[in-house]
Amino acid sequence: MTKTAAIVGPPNHRWGQTFIHSHLFVVIEIDHHEQAATVGHDLINTIEERYQTSSDISLATVKQLILDLPLPAQTSLLVGVLHKNILYVTGHGEGNVFILRNDTFGAIFSGNGAVSGRLEQNDTAFFCSPTFTTLSEKLLKQESTAYSQFEELEEILARNLHQLDAASGAACLIVRYEAVPESHEASHASLITSPSVPSKFDAIRQLLGRVTKTSYMPSTKSQRITILIGMLLLMLLITSLVVGTEHRKRMQQKESFERVLGVATEAMGKAGEIIAFNEPEAKQLLTDAKQQVETSLPNFPSDSTERKELEKFLADIDTKLARAERKFILADVPLFFDITWIKEDGSGNRLGIFEDLLVILDRNHQSLYNLSLAKKQSSILVSRAELSSATAVTVHGTKIFILLTDGKRIVDEGFNEIAQLDQSWGEMSSLESFAANLYLLDATGKIWKYTRLEEGYSKPANWLSDEASVDLANVRDMSIDGNIWVLTEDDVLKFTGGSPDIFFLKEETLTSPKALYTNETINKLYILDGERIVVFTKEGKYAEQYLWNKLGRAEDLVVVPSLKKILVLIEGKIYGIDLIE
Repeated sequence: MTKTAAIVGPPNHRWGQTFIHSHLFVVIEIDHHEQAATVGHDLINTIEERYQTSSDISLATVKQLILDLPLPAQTSLLVGVLHKNILYVTGHGEGNVFILRNDTFGAIFSGNGAVSGRLEQNDTAFFCSPTFTTLSEKLLKQESTAYSQFEELEEILARNLHQLDAASGAACLIVRYEAVPESHEASHASLITSPSVPSKFDAIRQLLGRVTKTSYMPSTKSQRITILIGMLLLMLLITSLVVGTEHRKRMQQKESFERVLGVATEAMGKAGEIIAFNEPEAKQLLTDAKQQVETSLPNFPSDSTERKELEKFLADIDTKLARAERKFILADVPLFFDITWIKEDGSGNRLGIFEDLLVILDRNHQSLYNLSLAKKQSSILVSRAELSSATAVTVHGTKIFILLTDGKRIVDEGFNEIAQLDQSWGEMSSLESFAANLYLLDATGKIWKYTRLEEGYSKPANWLSDEASVDLANVRDMSIDGNIWVLTEDDVLKFTGGSPDIFFLKEETLTSPKALYTNETINKLYILDGERIVVFTKEGKYAEQYLWNKLGRAEDLVVVPSLKKILVLIEGKIYGIDLIE
């Protein structure tokens, strides 16, 4: 009797497979062939048919099993036949057969030709394809002598193989020989050479009929032996049927796995080829591949090798699909600057930027900091109690402007008053500078403009035309590049020359936007929206998005083209996300 186990890698650019029928063992590996699975199964079927029609088993007849087979180039084939306690091996290509006897491990066959030899109790043979030998021979030798339990050996070899990226096409069939009494072997032989399954069931029915109809215990020795042999035959037949059913189920599972993985792999390959010039088609191919793999998952046990391989493949599809959809999932983002390097326990609420100068408003600690982006030189500009009511900061040249809500006024970095706001105005939610002028967003539906004069600033004038009627009650942020862009609770509004402009966000919608950034040197809009930064062109077309779980705690963002980074303010730290072209 034998115990067997099969270990097979994923079928990517190589295809590997194992096959067991009664005492016939086959391992095959085919390299770089479009129809590898179909060709491989045809070859196995031919070998099985030749084995079933063999009149006797000898080294010569075993060699005939692979004679004149139409083998594709770069094919390796191993065939073994166990007859009584003699193992016959033949092959083609670069496969290897190893034997473990007691604690001694060594090769008994390699490449082409044929060999035979007698097996002893608990001998273990390893039929290994070339790829499996290359990847696992050292581990095989080490672990086969370390693990006496057959199941432990199978598990550790399979786990090791499926952790390797180059496991495509690797295949190994493990056969452990366990001698049985001659009477058992004879019974088993008579069963496997029976002409057909129906005749087996007929014999069982007749036997059971005789047993159940007999109302007395057999009195003679010969009768008892007859009944005993019949019961043994029945048990062996049932065992054979169960094993055969399980084997067919496993083969069907493998074929289903190979089919699903083959189709999905092909779709991923095509998507990779066309994504640069046909993104919609590439996305559709990846989506179809994902759906096919997800649909097939319930067909495999949760702890099976096939299920684990498909789950790993599904994660790979998700990664490629995210790339196709320009969704960049960030595992970690490097720290650009820590505000505590300037002030112990320092934090930040808003950012202002002009060229190389970054200004950080720390309302919690009533401070204002500056940072040179190129040199990362920093200092405390000012610390005053009034900064606890500051809601916005903006920069132009070397001048810094702060919006204070306690007395409705705008001051500079020296706390010189720039403008006293009208007490009748509504809530002021945003202050921006552009071309040396200041723009103040009023929640009542106005954008006040302060024009820079030779000395100071003009009185405020509503930049929006008299005909413009807009709702600015739920504005989150504002940015200016010549046009004025206003971020609301779920949209972006565009104003040109004092009037609303036609503008729509396409493909993506906003769910919880918090901050918006653009300027005259940037051709995109960057929007902080929950745990992501969504990027649109200035025509409203979706461009890409950056996803990071820490973004949900972010306060503000700016974009620095010279550094090719998005700087994000999160809990007293500034992180630098690399821009992806």
